[in-house]
Amino acid sequence: MQRPVLAVAVDFGTTFSGISYMPVGPNEQYTQLDNWPGATGKLYKVPTTISYRYDEANRTYVPDAFGFAAESAPPILRCSMFKMFLDVAVGAGDRQSVLINPESVRRPTWENLEKTVDDVIRDYLQLLYHHMKLTFMDEGLRSEDLEYNILFTVPAQFEVLEVEKFRSLVKSTGFGAHVISVSLREPEAAILYTLNHGIRSLMPVGQCIVLCDAGGGTVDIASYKVTAHNPATKIEQINVVTGRPCGSMNIDLAFKRFLFEECLDQKWRCYFQTSDGMIHLQRMCKVFSDRKEAFDNSPSTPNITIQVSPPSLSGNNIAAGYLRISRLKMCDLFKESVSGTLECLKEHVDRCLQEGFSIKSIFLVGGLGSSKYLHQRVKQYCASLPGETEVIKPRDAEFAVIRGAIESHQKNLLGADDPIALRLCPMSYGIRVSELWDPIKHDDRLDDHFWNPRTKQKMARNQIKWLIRKVVLEIIRDFYSKLFMSIRIYST
Repeated sequence: MQRPVLAVAVDFGTTFSGISYMPVGPNEQYTQLDNWPGATGKLYKVPTTISYRYDEANRTYVPDAFGFAAESAPPILRCSMFKMFLDVAVGAGDRQSVLINPESVRRPTWENLEKTVDDVIRDYLQLLYHHMKLTFMDEGLRSEDLEYNILFTVPAQFEVLEVEKFRSLVKSTGFGAHVISVSLREPEAAILYTLNHGIRSLMPVGQCIVLCDAGGGTVDIASYKVTAHNPATKIEQINVVTGRPCGSMNIDLAFKRFLFEECLDQKWRCYFQTSDGMIHLQRMCKVFSDRKEAFDNSPSTPNITIQVSPPSLSGNNIAAGYLRISRLKMCDLFKESVSGTLECLKEHVDRCLQEGFSIKSIFLVGGLGSSKYLHQRVKQYCASLPGETEVIKPRDAEFAVIRGAIESHQKNLLGADDPIALRLCPMSYGIRVSELWDPIKHDDRLDDHFWNPRTKQKMARNQIKWLIRKVVLEIIRDFYSKLFMSIRIYST
């Protein structure tokens, strides 16, 4: 007898992760994991953070805790923001340290622990799986009685090889013992949530809707044309998803820089590099995160106050145990994330308008998408667009990806049609028209080259001509080879 199926969706995010699940069947309700280790109370997301401890017997660092439970570990034993480095070759100058003082750690934490990014991702997923399975067992959802069918969402910017690498990492953990799928792009999950919970008048047939998925690490923009509402809503993708790394983590980093460079007295700066100091810093960052989401740049609130930790903290803008941040400074802290989001949104909207589409609605989802200030700035931008474009923040927008994923997964397992009737190929493969000059592969006497004025590096170019020339030479060589063979045979 076939076992019943439990649909599970995993949103492995850059800064926060989440898991949602539901039995496959009609009228079933989804549930989100909310009992994360180290958390106080019920929370639907867990920080994508892992900590290690040193194993004296084996002389190596082993996974110790994840999520909230890992945040109290010393900074030198704690890893975060590692998802962004999956299969990406970057130099030390491109890395953003989680510490304020760049001199203290020049390499990502995992390299100091003699780990690779793959190791850290695998370790984090294994701890996540172990906690998920224990929770399921406590709720009577044992894998012996149910078949776990697990869907992982992936970032829009992941290329095919990165998706396959992520799939192999997932399979190497406990998740690999079950049926897994690594196929749904995060913006697609978010738009499916929007379709399921949005108002149809905001999504009229024949018009364009734009989704802005602004999360902690990246901002992704997707656009769709609504083709039908009856008997079910159908959409077609218009443009390839675009995005950039301008999520809300940039606001948090800007706050830390402001705190260290403009506020703290010198004696406190070294203190916050210690383990105890980092705990106090995290407390202030969490309070700032709440203020960040509520900030709306209202003139009636000239300052935002944050209770400092420890209470004896001293410095500029700090008095009676509170840090005061002016409204103008808050706008400055948001500047990089908001300007990056608006630039990315404008590029995408311009392409839609150039193709003759009218844009009815722009939906803001994700953690940063829930920001009142970002909502305000996007509305100001839309005032300059032709026609009337509404800017919408769906209810529970910060959970759009995970909830869209589980609802989509449930419908797919029940055999429902895919509401996205047309998807665009996110990339194509071919010959690079230019690449970094390689003296082993390239020849100064035969191959064209130029100096890139920005990077000051020698580049090879016109490689398509090289390919054509190579093919023509191969055809000629093959022709004469066969001709000479024919002559030889005839002579014989």
